[in-house]
Amino acid sequence: MSGDDVVTIKTNEGTFNQSPGNGTAEELDQTTINLLTAVRTDRVKGFLAAHPQLVAGG
Repeated sequence: MSGDDVVTIKTNEGTFNQSPGNGTAEELDQTTINLLTAVRTDRVKGFLAAHPQLVAGG
């Protein structure tokens, strides 16, 4: 991996997603959970191509 392959990715689409059960905690939205699945399965590049709004500054 080179520095050109590193990008900052927004979780929860860049917002604080307040947990309904604990107002001071953050809950992951479904898109972020899907991102983590893409990380686990080594499919981040394709996931980000389908969700370019998650790339910070992109």
